[in-house]
Amino acid sequence: MSLRSIILSVKSPAVTSEFFSKVLGLGVFYENGTTVELRGNRTQSIPIIIKEATSAASLSVGYTPILNFDVPNMEDAVHAALERGGMLDGSIKYKNFGKVAAIRSPDGYTLGLFEPSVSEEDE
Repeated sequence: MSLRSIILSVKSPAVTSEFFSKVLGLGVFYENGTTVELRGNRTQSIPIIIKEATSAASLSVGYTPILNFDVPNMEDAVHAALERGGMLDGSIKYKNFGKVAAIRSPDGYTLGLFEPSVSEEDE
């Protein structure tokens, strides 16, 4: 398992990204007006994705930060989370690129889980 990214829901992505950029020296990797992806100088740095909050609720505890993890097996990860007091927030989504799910930790924080699909070329 590895940490994939950190997502912050904020009122103003421009103000927040400037803060992180100036204070931490993070560079803008992607920007589209409502979303900014910041990364450090290292090739293995974990991106911080700053998204414009679409509601007051998304500024509340439990919606930000969202910690996204790559997992080797979605069903095992969800089962382990549920056994330890986590809650599945919605259902596991099966996409062409892989499986995605959102888990609420016992503290109310959101964990995004991602299991990439395996293509025949990867086997």
